[in-house]
Amino acid sequence: MGIFKSLFGYKEYPFLDDNNPAARHLEGLRSKLEGLAEQIGVPMEVVPAEGRALIFAGEPPKAFGIFMVDREQVGNLKELAENSGMSEEELSRLTDHLRSAYLERQQAPRFSTNIANGKVTVMNSPDLINAVKNIVLES
Repeated sequence: MGIFKSLFGYKEYPFLDDNNPAARHLEGLRSKLEGLAEQIGVPMEVVPAEGRALIFAGEPPKAFGIFMVDREQVGNLKELAENSGMSEEELSRLTDHLRSAYLERQQAPRFSTNIANGKVTVMNSPDLINAVKNIVLES
């Protein structure tokens, strides 16, 4: 079994302890995260922060979508681009910057937790949240 996991890129991370601040951040967003997980049906890497979370869906850094979740709503990068009148070229540039921000923080601690009957990776990186916020505001 371990051979198949390594062949197909599946990584095991320690389970996220309930006492970890990231776990407490996720708990307030659990219903929104469960709904998103059921809706998109692809692997999720969640970067929690106070009252919100950033989700890399799919297979970052190669092919991914980005969702933003807070206690009120779930949004995604595509909607943000459409609402701001961003061109395809600008969206592509923005995605490249976000990919770079993700890659620069590859060493951030990661954990696993269960959301909507599936395993989700949790990246503990407040720095990534701030970088994404700055990248989006600059676009």
